[in-house]
Amino acid sequence: MSSEIQSKRLKRPDIDRGWAWVVMTATYLGMIVYCTTLYMGGVFYIALLDRYKEGEAKTSLVGAISSGLLCFSAPLGGVLNNRFSCRFSIVIGGIFTTAGFALSAFVPTLDWMIVTSGALVGK
Repeated sequence: MSSEIQSKRLKRPDIDRGWAWVVMTATYLGMIVYCTTLYMGGVFYIALLDRYKEGEAKTSLVGAISSGLLCFSAPLGGVLNNRFSCRFSIVIGGIFTTAGFALSAFVPTLDWMIVTSGALVGK
């Protein structure tokens, strides 16, 4: 390889111009928020028992469906990644998660909580 080509490779401009740190920090904080809410099912379980006064088995469905769908929806996420793009599948997942959390704040019964917090958040 000639020295001219090597010098051109060494003098590449900074492609991201420092934005990689912003993206990494935002992704990290987003994962903290998302994973914290998903894996705090036990804390939410106690709160849901107190609020809705339903049985233990039915109340535990909220966290179980959310965690289960998170694991089982990976093939669907792979199909969306391959068909469209990673950005598209992340935006779709964010829309479902945001809608699920927002609707969960207003649901009157545990049955709707299973649908909103369980199915929509778990996708």
